[in-house]
Amino acid sequence: MEVEAVLAQAPQPDASARLRSLRVLLVAGPKDHGPGEHDYPAWQKQWSALLAKAPGVKVSTAFPWPKAEQWEGADLVVFYLKTPWNAAQLAEIQRHQARGNGVVTIHWAIGCDQEWENHARHFGLS
Repeated sequence: MEVEAVLAQAPQPDASARLRSLRVLLVAGPKDHGPGEHDYPAWQKQWSALLAKAPGVKVSTAFPWPKAEQWEGADLVVFYLKTPWNAAQLAEIQRHQARGNGVVTIHWAIGCDQEWENHARHFGLS
């Protein structure tokens, strides 16, 4: 309800303005912490519903990693999960970015267990 109240106060876009559609893919992994901590599946469910309220935004989800066709259909991929960020995963990120698409990592997803320098090249830090 709080979100709806805030959105109701936002200025409405000019009806003549053409909104660009945005295809967002939310990627979550298995829960790996205690209650209320790092709840990747709950985040994915809540943010899917929230982002879908925005005009021109189409939301899809992947768990625990996107399939090839999901990469092709996404302008922006948002990760909130704990994953090793291995060379194969980072190669998929690179192909996605090379097509001009975006990637966002939230909290735990910024860390990696291997490929530190390669990871930092794609995300800015590691």
